[in-house]
Amino acid sequence: MHIALINSVLSNGGDAAIQLGTLRALRSAFGAETTFAIYDAAPDTARRHYPDLDIRPALRTLAFDAQPRNALAKKMRFVRWLVHRPRLYAAASLVGHGQTAQADRLLSQVEGERIDELAAADLVCSVGGTYLVENYWLGPMLFDFGVVRRLGLPLVLLTQSMGPFRKPSVRRAVRQVVEDARLVLLRDEASRRNVASLGVEGPRVRVGADLAFALAEPETLRTARTATWPDRPRVAVSVREWPYFETVPAEEGMARYRASVAATVAHLVRDHGAEVVFVSTCQGNPAYRYDDAAVAAAIAKTLPDDVRARVAVDSDYHRPEEMLDLLGGFDLVLATRMHVAILALSAGVPVLPIAYEFKTQALFDRLGVGEWVQDIEQVRPDTLPVVADRFIERLPTVRANLFERVEAQRAEAMASGEWVREVVQNVERGGQR
Repeated sequence: MHIALINSVLSNGGDAAIQLGTLRALRSAFGAETTFAIYDAAPDTARRHYPDLDIRPALRTLAFDAQPRNALAKKMRFVRWLVHRPRLYAAASLVGHGQTAQADRLLSQVEGERIDELAAADLVCSVGGTYLVENYWLGPMLFDFGVVRRLGLPLVLLTQSMGPFRKPSVRRAVRQVVEDARLVLLRDEASRRNVASLGVEGPRVRVGADLAFALAEPETLRTARTATWPDRPRVAVSVREWPYFETVPAEEGMARYRASVAATVAHLVRDHGAEVVFVSTCQGNPAYRYDDAAVAAAIAKTLPDDVRARVAVDSDYHRPEEMLDLLGGFDLVLATRMHVAILALSAGVPVLPIAYEFKTQALFDRLGVGEWVQDIEQVRPDTLPVVADRFIERLPTVRANLFERVEAQRAEAMASGEWVREVVQNVERGGQR
């Protein structure tokens, strides 16, 4: 069995956690002999961090430069897109119909090899995450989906958040993708409703756990149910840049968010005797467009000297396994990045979350602690420290149920591999969707 994983961004540590959880769940379902090819947006960087994986360039790089650096590069990207996309789609269609010799007339050697590699897959899985949303440009993902469609390969959309979809062009494009898929796995009911609004429903659309939960170990979660709050706690904080504020200009929203985090850190240090470390899944990697450590450093510089002495900024890139070990050494995590939250929970550490998209609220609702989610649009320097105090006070009554539900998420993430295997079995039997 050979599975291709597309839309990978291993430079993002959260996406990497999803990928490693995906590999664990699929290997459990299909067997250790299953092979995987991962099509990544920044393959050279990904190979440095993950030499143990078979990483290949994302197909979209055949049609355009994925990361234009200036206005001229953006224009040239679209020119390249317009020129090359129809030819590559036509060639993929020929390969999909077994007419490789004819396709070779349309392709360079490199293009032919790349398309032939994908065509050899028994199954294509689009990795989990959050990318089929209107905040982001969908062109690169849609190009890859188009090649898969023309090759006639079975497609699965692994667990992700999707929508909402308001623009007619986006609705048409995403509807085509979900209609093509043999199985659509979603992280929450809101995403299911967003997909249903496109006219796609039924048993092949399922809600399941984020696949990063597959990295959790049951014994760690059992121990976490009875842990206690120490006299001198260690607290991890993840922050990020967020340009999509809806109620205030982005600059004003970010200033208030940074001040709220700073006030909470100062309170934890002064009133709880805490040691604080800023750390995130998106840092230490120039190939990725965000560096959360830069936001953390800017916040740390605003802290009073007595607080700053007990605060550190970790700016290194950490593989998900390293993040699990690192986060497991803390007593609390204040998390803006959702996969920092998931990895912390998987390491047995309670999380006070700050949500920038609906996916965080949906996740913590499923965990039974949705009332503690703080909206990035609403956080304030005078209220976030108070919420942190209340959360710490409630931990003795929250822990057992919280980590029991995290264990349920782990089991559900592993079950996702079995759901995918059922799709393959149906394809082998010649079954329909």
